[in-house]
Amino acid sequence: MKNRFWQLLLLILTLSSCSDEAALKKAIVQKAYKIPHLLNDSTIRLFYEWEYIPRGAELWYHTLNGEQDFLCVYFRDDDTTGLRVVQPRNFLRMFPFNGDTTKLDYLFFRKSLDNKLRVTAEDTARVQHVLFNHVETQKVFLSSNPFKKLSELSALKDSLGVIGITQNHDLGNFIEFYLSPQAILTYLPDSLRIDPKFKAIWLSDFAKGKSINKNWNLRLLPKPVDIR
Repeated sequence: MKNRFWQLLLLILTLSSCSDEAALKKAIVQKAYKIPHLLNDSTIRLFYEWEYIPRGAELWYHTLNGEQDFLCVYFRDDDTTGLRVVQPRNFLRMFPFNGDTTKLDYLFFRKSLDNKLRVTAEDTARVQHVLFNHVETQKVFLSSNPFKKLSELSALKDSLGVIGITQNHDLGNFIEFYLSPQAILTYLPDSLRIDPKFKAIWLSDFAKGKSINKNWNLRLLPKPVDIR
């Protein structure tokens, strides 16, 4: 009797697991079909310039000519929005501000609800410097505001419901949108370029997926992968 009970319980759990897996797969496929309609040429071009990787906070890599230009670690809590910048000299070319930018290794921004900034920096000797404290954002940045740009990117990412967006210029000009650790939706432009050394491998991978239309391919992977 006990053996029969455990066998029945195992069967129920297996059926429940299969049902949950089927529902998750269906939801992912439905999301994959929606995403192409949420993007246009302009928004797709953003992801040739910006890559998103989740690591607790939002990691946004800016690329220039196919190379990593700088990294923004972007996070939000109840009363502040934070930004940590790696490779700040490159960042300051895009988002210049009033302040001493010599010998900077890292930049840290904290923006309060009243739109005031505290800006600190760490120099090459790992000494901390306070550059601004409780200063209006528009008085810090000379032209472009990184908080506005990152807020827009974050909102777009959220509207797509993705957990990662990557593009490797060296491999080709396709963009990968991670719907889950086991589901990747790939944008394939009309002028698709793939490094000839890896072209056969990538085309084989795409062939195992499902074509959403001529520009989009959905791959459901057998095992989860870590977003690079």
